[in-house]
Amino acid sequence: MPGVISLGGDERWQATGWLFCWVVGFLAMNVEQQRLAADIDHVRADDSGRLDLGMFGSEADGEMRALLRDRLVPVAEERFPPTMCGRATALELLRDLARLASKSPVDRPAARVVSRTIRPSRTAVASF
Repeated sequence: MPGVISLGGDERWQATGWLFCWVVGFLAMNVEQQRLAADIDHVRADDSGRLDLGMFGSEADGEMRALLRDRLVPVAEERFPPTMCGRATALELLRDLARLASKSPVDRPAARVVSRTIRPSRTAVASF
């Protein structure tokens, strides 16, 4: 099942379930606030396939955007094995998410969904 991250307004990022879960896990492991980490991880555990950054408040939204913008892609490049099936597509999707996260609410165009289909890797990539 695909997962969707809503970045406010009509701005959304969509990916296959495993990549969505990896991003949600990355956020949960890297946010400063423990309560926020638990709330984010609950999204992954309840299997809803949707994370709305704005639902946690503006401070949390800003922290998660900074993580997505600045750290997501470098961490994935380090953690995803070079031989991983679909690695290049997964990294490009993460770059798309990082670009979306760097936009301020004023910069966001209406109704944009970024998505691609990739096959899950046979190599475990669950570490964050």
